[in-house]
Order: sequence, then structure tokens, then C-alpha cells
Amino acid sequence: MASHYKTAASLQSILFRVSELASHSPTMERFYQELAPLVQQFPGTANCYVALFDPITERFDFPFFLDERDSSPHVDTRYLLAGCTGYVYRHGKPLNADNATLARLVEQGEVQRLGHPAEAWLGVPLKQEETVIGVLVLQSYQPGFRYTQAQLEFLTFVGQHLITAMERLKLRAQTERLIEHRTRALSRANKALQQEVAQRRRAERLQNALLEITEITASGRDIDSFYRAIHSVLRHLLYAENCFVALLDAEGEHLTFPYFEVGDALEAPPPRKPGDGLTEQVMAAQRPLRLCRDTIDSRYRDGSLGQSVDRCLIDLRDWMGAPLVINGEIRGVLAVFSQHPDYGYEDKDLDVLGFVSQHISTAIERRQALEQRARYREELERKVTERTREVHAMNVDLHRQILQRRKAESQLRHDALHDTLTGLPNRALLLSRMDQALKHIKRHPDERFALLFIDLDRFKLVNDSLGHLAGDTLLETVAQRLSRCVRDNDTLARLGGDEFVILLDGIRNRQHVQEAAERLLEQLRQPLKLEGKEFFPGASIGIALADPHQNASPQTLLRDADAALYHAKSAGRGGFQFFDQQMHAEAVADLTREAQFRQALNQGQITVHYQPVMDLEQQQVVGMEALARWHHPQLGELTPDQFLPQACHSGAVAELDCYVLRQVCRDYPQLRQQIGHRGWVHVNLDLTHLRSNSKLEKLERCIESLTLPKGQLALEFSERDLMVDQPTLHEGLNRLQCLGVKLGLDDVGTGYSALAMLPLLPLDFVKVDKHYSQKSTDCERHRAVLQSLVALSGQLGFVVSAEGIEQPGQHQLLKGLGCRWGQGYLFRAPEALPTSAELSRSG
Repeated sequence: MASHYKTAASLQSILFRVSELASHSPTMERFYQELAPLVQQFPGTANCYVALFDPITERFDFPFFLDERDSSPHVDTRYLLAGCTGYVYRHGKPLNADNATLARLVEQGEVQRLGHPAEAWLGVPLKQEETVIGVLVLQSYQPGFRYTQAQLEFLTFVGQHLITAMERLKLRAQTERLIEHRTRALSRANKALQQEVAQRRRAERLQNALLEITEITASGRDIDSFYRAIHSVLRHLLYAENCFVALLDAEGEHLTFPYFEVGDALEAPPPRKPGDGLTEQVMAAQRPLRLCRDTIDSRYRDGSLGQSVDRCLIDLRDWMGAPLVINGEIRGVLAVFSQHPDYGYEDKDLDVLGFVSQHISTAIERRQALEQRARYREELERKVTERTREVHAMNVDLHRQILQRRKAESQLRHDALHDTLTGLPNRALLLSRMDQALKHIKRHPDERFALLFIDLDRFKLVNDSLGHLAGDTLLETVAQRLSRCVRDNDTLARLGGDEFVILLDGIRNRQHVQEAAERLLEQLRQPLKLEGKEFFPGASIGIALADPHQNASPQTLLRDADAALYHAKSAGRGGFQFFDQQMHAEAVADLTREAQFRQALNQGQITVHYQPVMDLEQQQVVGMEALARWHHPQLGELTPDQFLPQACHSGAVAELDCYVLRQVCRDYPQLRQQIGHRGWVHVNLDLTHLRSNSKLEKLERCIESLTLPKGQLALEFSERDLMVDQPTLHEGLNRLQCLGVKLGLDDVGTGYSALAMLPLLPLDFVKVDKHYSQKSTDCERHRAVLQSLVALSGQLGFVVSAEGIEQPGQHQLLKGLGCRWGQGYLFRAPEALPTSAELSRSG
């Protein structure tokens, strides 16, 4: 009984001590240290450990571990969860097991034996608010040992106080952390409050300084007073007994010191070029700089700072400089420095200096802007004065230009209605006055007017022989003569070229018009001097009478007068013709024939006949002349004399020549049988090829495309068209000669003084007109001309050939005179070459 009482008293004392430990232990480590001796006072408590599960890491921690066999616990969570510790943790209930019970649990798969096998095992769950957070375990290796219910209750009691101690200490740690956090927060708040107070005081000083700087800037004081006032403000913000301002000049080549206040010992340095001084260091860094004595000495030693530049600042203790940014560029530095051993600068002073420098920069910008504005105002006033003078001058000039423009417009209107060369009305003004005249005679049927179309004879000869300047002189003289022949109510106009038109108003009858035309022709026949030579001009006139009973227009009257002019020229030039309906019909017929001729070229109605050129001495064929024939569907076969005028008027003569050349090339195989390899094929060409470079190039391309030998191709040009611009004629003939062809002059004796030009032309032969061949038998003069031509041919090296030989006597005479070649109906008439079918039948 006494033993039981003693055991109970001991247990109660231990439990009380455990409770006291749970309430007063300062740390869990201390709790475990003092708990171990108390627990070991009971049998079977030599092996004891605490396993706590951390849900974050999902691992067991062992803050307390005592074991006779295992020096350390199994820390692998998977193993622990499979053992008895894991069994209690999973089920949340105490486990009291002896060896047999453990073996049964192992056999049932509930647990696995871990570490050294225990003979008895006792574990209770550690819970916080029904949540298992760990396990408190006792185990014994003594054979046959079993834990009693009292030990289970004791372990449960210990576990509860263990939880209590853990919660108390946890709460205590949280409280301490909270107190520490609050203390730090209060400390930070107090420090921030002190900083805020300091910043507010500093801000107030800066604000006051800013207001003072603003007032100083707006005061309009001179620049020296301005800098001194700024320096005074700066002294209230920091130690700034020594202060200077350095500025670059406008060119950026020199540093000037408009303000330099360092007491009486030092004077302001003179302007200098930027070098390696302290000022340049700030400008290069583009930010405020604070340089202490050690830093300055170090830079002196490494050479980045020159001693000679800032010699007056050698004894300084501390130096600060801030850049002055003016109009977006660093143009200077505001600097303060201390030479007192007890005063230096801090980084916050650098911020103050930078703040002040910004406002000084703004103030300088403002002052410069005001000065610039004043200069701009003066410049503007000067420019306004100059501009006013310029505007006045421009107004005067504009007035003059308006007068000139009006004069120019008047001149343009005059030029638009008048001929530039003669000053006479042009086609447009003539048509306008003709329209007015037609309307007038319709209102007054008893009145009439006539239209005289005048064309100068041989005007082209003047242009080609004497030049266009002489031609213009001729036109001006003709205009003056015609002007003297017309009345004030008549209209004399020049249409272009050598064409003039007179609107003869208020005529009485046809006889009146005829007399006027005769006076005009008589006036135009009078000689005049051109280029020092006497020239006898002439003209032809076509006349159209306006009838108020016909619905005529200005264009139809001009057309009718032009048709009458054509007939006047055809009748022999130098005369006049009145228009009648027969002329109109013939003009329509000519237009129709021109159109038919172009169709004939396209449809192959033009064929080529050939007439042999004979050697008059040997009676042998030395060449064949190609002559075009037009097989007209209604008129039959037409010779060149019948259709060449239409070809010339329609501008198709060049196409005709190329057409004949290509046909000759196709016929050359048959022609070669008659002329051999040395005979020539003669082709007549119009001189229009030589009047235009483009037409000459087209002819050259046509000749180059021919496959016949160029040395057997002889090109003939008529003497009737020979009087063209001489340089153009010579250049064209020389270019053709370079192609290898032969060149000749046809119809010699029908043109104008061709004998004088023969020595100048690159000719291989000349053909005497048939008029000379036929007249030479009866006329000594014609024979004399032929003899002269033959003699000239011997000296110039060309062959003389006669055309139109029709009688044996002509043949003998021409042969006796020395003509080598000849052709005519005596030998053979022109005829077409036989076709392939005809050749096959004859064969």
C-alpha cells in the first residue's frame, strides 16, 4: 500500500513538473532537455522520440530523439508512414503493442518493422484542434516487456503538455515578432517623419530660393547684379562663400567667367579655350559633380585634370559644379567650392546645387530670350521698313509688268491673227473677215466681193538657189507691192509660203475684178534686187466670186480660188483664171485619182516596163530603163506623165520610187540575160528623197535591202527638179554614191542652167532630153549644145546618152556627134518582161 502511494506521489510530482515545464520553458529545446530526465524515471522510457509532420515539406522532423540502438531516426517519410509512427499518425489514435501485437500488425500489413525490432512500442498522437501534427513514442528492447495503461496515460499527459508548450512558445514567438515588427515600423515612421520634416524645411528653403530667383529674374536688373543676387540666395541653402559662373561664348570656342566671387585673394580668370579643368569635367559628365580634395589630387596625378587650368583653386577642400543647360545645350557651369577646413559638402548639397542651376539656366534663357526678342523687334522694324520700300518698288514694277503684259497680250492677239514675217492678216483673220463679208452680202444681195488667190512663180527657185533669207526678202517686197494695190476696205492676207489672198470688197462686176488682177500682176512683174542679182518675179492668180444666192462658206471660197489658181498655173503661169464648176469637177477628179493611185500601189496595179539603152556604136544593149505604168481599171494603161502629178500631190512619189526599185530587184534575173554582168538598170527617182534626211535614210535602207549588185543600179534625177539647196543636193548624192550605185541626170536641157552645175555633181552619165535628139538634125544651135555637152563629158568623165531616137538619121547624127548611148522607139518601145507562163511557152 505504501509502495503504491509512493509511486503515485512520484508520478504526481513528475506530472506537475511536466506541466510546469510546459508553462515556463523559454524554448522547446530547453523543454526537451528538462523533460528527458523526468520521463526516464519510469521503466521502459529509455527510448523516446517526438516526430512532427511538416505539411509544407511533407516530411517528419525529430526535435527530440533518444534511442539505445538507433543513433538517428529514419528520416524518409515513406518509411516512417509505413511503420508504427505512421500508423498512429494516419489513425490519430494511441498504439500500445507488445512483440506479439507488433508481429500481428506486421502480418496484417498494417505496419512494417523499421530499425532495430522493439519488444514493446507505445505511441500517442499529438493533436492541435483535432489535427494530428505528430507522434510521441516510447519503445523498449527488453524481452517480455509490456507498457501498462498508466504509462499510456502518462505518455498521453506528456503529449498534451508538449502541445501546450509548443502552442505557448509559438504564440510567444508570434507576439515577439509582432512587437518587433511594430517597433521597426514605428522606428521607420519616426525616421520618415524626421526626413519629411527635414525635406519640408529644405523644400521651404528651396521654394523661397526659387521665389527669390524668379523675382530676381523678373526684376530686370543688370547681369552683374543678377549674379550677385543669385549668389546671395545660394548662401542660404549651402556653404557658398566661393562661387563662380562659367559660360561658353556664342561660337563655343572660349570659356568666359561673367561672375567670379572668391573673396579678395583671387581675381576672375580671363576667357580661355576649353581644356582639362574642373569646369570641363562637369560639362563632359553632363550632370552635377562633387569632387573632394582626394579625388582632385588623384585626377591631377593621373593627368585627367590639368593643374595649370585651375591653379587658383589648388588649396580648395571640396568642390561642386552643376551644368547650365541653356536652350537644350550645356553652355556653362555653376560652381561653388570650400577652402575652409571645417566646411565641406554632402551629396544632398549636390542636389541643391543642381536644383539652383536649373533655375539659373531658365533665368539665363529668359534673359537671352528677352534680349533676343528686343533684337528681333529691332530687326523686324528694319525689315518692315525695307519690305515697305520693296513693296512700293514691287507695286511700281507690277504696274510696269501689267502694262507690259497688256502690251504682250495685245501683241499675242495681233500675232495670232497676223503673219509674223509680213505683218499681214493670216488665215484665221482672213476667214473671219470672209465670214463677215458673206453675212453682209446675204443682207445686201446687190453687193458682191471677190477672192483672189495669188501664188508666186519660181519662189522655190529663189529659196533653193539664193537661200531662205532671200526668199523672205522677196515675200516682204511682194507684200509691200500688194498692199499698195488694195483699198482700205479690202483685206490682204498671207496664208503661208508664197501664197497670198486678197478679199476684194465692194466690186461692181467681173470686169472690175479682172482689171484689179491685171494691175496686181503688172505690179508683181517689176524686177527687184536679191543678193545683188536682178530678179523678175511673177505670179498666178485664181479668182472666186462670192454669190449671195449660193450657200457658200469661207472654206469653200478658198477651195474654189485655189482650184482656179491651179488652172492658171497649168495654163502657163503669169496669168489669172476665174473659177467655174468645171474646175471644181476636175479638182474632185484629181482627188479621186490621188486616192486611186494610193490604192493602186497597195493592190499591185503599178507595173514596170523596160526600154533598152543601146551603145550607138556597137549596136548592143548596155542597160535597161525601168518605166512605171498604171493599169487603171477604167482608164486603161497610164504613163508617168499622166499619174505622176497625182503621186506628187498625194506625197506618194517616194513610195512609188521604192516600189519600182523592189520590182526591179525581182526582175533582175531576167534583166541580167539582156544586160549581162556589166550593164546598168536605170531607175528614175524624184528629188524629194534628197530634200529630207528622213526620206533619204528611208531610200538608203530600201537600196541596201536590194539583192541585185549595187554597181549595176543607175539612179536618174530629172534636171527639171535640180534647183534645190546645193549643200543638201551634194550631201544626198554623195551618200547615195557611197552605196555603190551609179548616178545620172535625166532630161538635160529642160531645166535651169544645169550645165553650170555639172562639174559640181558626182555624175556617171547624163541623158539629153528627146527635144534635143529630134531637133539636132535640123537646128545648128541644138547640135552645138550637144557638141559642147559631149566635149564636157570627156573632161568630167561621164557618159552622154540621148533619149527619144526614133529615126535612123537621128541615130547616125548623134553617133557622129559623140553620144555613146541612146534609146528610143527606133530600137524598141518600153514593154513588160514576159511572165513565167510566157517563158515556158516560148521555151
